[in-house]
Amino acid sequence: MAFFLLVQGRISPGAFAACLSAFTAYDSSLQTFIAMLFDAVATYHVVEDYYDYFTVPVEEDGSRGYRPFQDAISVEDVYFRYSGSDRDALKGLSCRIQKGEHVVIVGENGSGKTTFAKILTGAYLPSAGHVSYDRQKTGELRRRSLYDHISVVLQDFVHYQFTLRENIGISCLRRMAEETARAEKKAGTDRMTMEELVSRVAGKDFLQKIGGLDVQIGREFGGEELSGGEWQKIAIARGLWKDSDIIILDEPTSALDPLVEYDILSKFVEMIQDKTSVIISHRVGICRSADKIIVIKGGKMAECGRHEELLEKQGEYARIWREQAKWYA
Repeated sequence: MAFFLLVQGRISPGAFAACLSAFTAYDSSLQTFIAMLFDAVATYHVVEDYYDYFTVPVEEDGSRGYRPFQDAISVEDVYFRYSGSDRDALKGLSCRIQKGEHVVIVGENGSGKTTFAKILTGAYLPSAGHVSYDRQKTGELRRRSLYDHISVVLQDFVHYQFTLRENIGISCLRRMAEETARAEKKAGTDRMTMEELVSRVAGKDFLQKIGGLDVQIGREFGGEELSGGEWQKIAIARGLWKDSDIIILDEPTSALDPLVEYDILSKFVEMIQDKTSVIISHRVGICRSADKIIVIKGGKMAECGRHEELLEKQGEYARIWREQAKWYA
């Protein structure tokens, strides 16, 4: 339009130049305004999440201290639903784990096994029902006092870029300090040393291969890089190092070959005869060594018993076993 008016002689060249300058400034300001508008919308959603966080109810800690259980862990009619979900992950699950038992929880992916493990440790509180250690309900206990007596090895365990000694000892710093003090005094002990623990879990040649307990591991700081299986063995050793009444393994070896997994878990069971253990897996090879097998399907306990008993029932466990038997033949 300015150019047309200039050609018609209705505005001067100076006025035309002023129009171009004004239009350029206007276009720049308009683009800045639109960009700020989009930024405001994006920021609004971030702030909305921020303030929504303050509306989340604070999870109250219990008031009672945990007493190491002497009899059994009871899971009674437990339901659990994740926030935002329209269905229950656990649906009236009940079971009993006796002190000293070695229990294997099996089921297909998505059946509720990992959720059950978190309910069992008190990390999650049931939507309904309760979990109790000798009638001590997890919801009534101070969470820290309970956690101090439970050791958990998860599927997504942490690869600490520490020395091997620190990677294992971080689960129980007090015990690591005690061992260091005994070594300086050259005092003996009946308790298994960290070197003996690593040798039993990872094999006698493992320490020699990587250079001992004080070698830096992990590529991030120029240390010795390990294979996935070796990292998993370290995670299991870390779980065993902690002084605890109960130890839970939530599929920490699922990425390994079934026979390698069976070998690692068999050694694990041999080393925890004085503890209560729960192994969660979608593979059934280790079930032959279990005192009790709990089969979860669709958030419910489908079956419970020993290996031979469940095979005779020809139910869900027998079906899973037949599908995986070729790995353990």
